[in-house]
Amino acid sequence: MKLKSSKFIFITILLILNLGYISIEIYKSILSKPLGPTITQSEFSRISTLSDFAYLFEVAFILVSLTWILLMFIKRNRTHFIQHAGIHASLLISLFVINYILSWSFNAPVGNLTQLLYGPFVFVIGAMIYFVLTELLSKIRYKKV
Repeated sequence: MKLKSSKFIFITILLILNLGYISIEIYKSILSKPLGPTITQSEFSRISTLSDFAYLFEVAFILVSLTWILLMFIKRNRTHFIQHAGIHASLLISLFVINYILSWSFNAPVGNLTQLLYGPFVFVIGAMIYFVLTELLSKIRYKKV
């Protein structure tokens, strides 16, 4: 797969997964607002089902993010790693801002709308740190020899 097309595919998939996730979370928060302290079994079942779907979107988002990061560690893609990691981090930061604004706009819990972004962001930053450190260490070893 070409590097440019793979970048577009990963960004598109992540955007779609984020859209699905926030749609479910916003709908869930709208449903649960008027319920109050007592809810029926059917209302609880409906919210529980929505939570299960949101969890699936969250797991898929994390797996796609990890796949993108891992593909950048392949030897032939390493020269473009920092560029792709930067794009990935920028995408996650942008989605965080958008999700935060949507949580404010729809009066939905901000934590629910942004929680799927924390893990992938930590992975991207960790991968960038690992990549930079390994590159520096390999240059230091190369100079000693």
